[in-house]
Amino acid sequence: MGNPDKNDSRQRQQDDAAIRETIATFESMLEVFPEDISALESLLVAYQQVRDDARLCEKAHKLIQLFTTNSDWNRIFDLAEMILERYPDDATAQRALAEAKNRTGRIHEDRTRLAGDAATAAAAVDLAFDLHGELDLAWFLLQHNVISQDQYESAIDRLTESSTGVKSDMTLSFLEELTEIDRVDMLRVVSFLAAESNMPFVEISHCECQDDVMGLIPINVSRRLGILPFDRLGDEIMVAMLNPVDKNLPQRISRHLKANVHFFFTSPEEYHIALNHYLERQKK
Repeated sequence: MGNPDKNDSRQRQQDDAAIRETIATFESMLEVFPEDISALESLLVAYQQVRDDARLCEKAHKLIQLFTTNSDWNRIFDLAEMILERYPDDATAQRALAEAKNRTGRIHEDRTRLAGDAATAAAAVDLAFDLHGELDLAWFLLQHNVISQDQYESAIDRLTESSTGVKSDMTLSFLEELTEIDRVDMLRVVSFLAAESNMPFVEISHCECQDDVMGLIPINVSRRLGILPFDRLGDEIMVAMLNPVDKNLPQRISRHLKANVHFFFTSPEEYHIALNHYLERQKK
């Protein structure tokens, strides 16, 4: 019979190693894209978990700068409060909080908006956007002459710009950007991927998507990554995604959901129809 204390210690070491690996990954992303909000928010969660207040507040300061350009004063309010809890004399956070109070009229603490909720905070670490998977998809299409060099470069430029922007509700997808490029035959692109990617294609807009399953991952995270849990069969979960080439993302989704997950490829058009139907139902 195993020693429970030893098992717990081993699990803590594994968890700590995973968090450190996550931190290294997102810090590397920031070296390339220093204004990547998704990476910065993921690092907030990770540094909270390892109790590194100095680096936590360093990332919070950067986010305050970025959110100021977008006038997202509620987020600034929460970030400034978080810094002042740890460093009450932080002049930058004091000024940011005073301005955010004037802009929002908020007085009392509101912890729910810092990371959305506990599920969003957890997903921020497990399911942050990774540009490498989209680059793999782009290269796959270019290698097989499904798109031209100009189309490849234009879509990559658009995706890189989108991934470093301040909007957190954008779908960061190479296929999404391709739809905006002139003379791209999206029917050919989707048909090729459906045939060659070893991932079954689903017309997700025709499925009876289950709202409770779609809510297993915070919808802002799903939308950013171009993924959508949509059905369940017993303990098995079905997830549609816009990138059938990325090998890393399905692993992270399965780890986050702690379930046996079956993945399906869908087109940008199908994806947004299903997503919008879900959002409309949530409003009612």
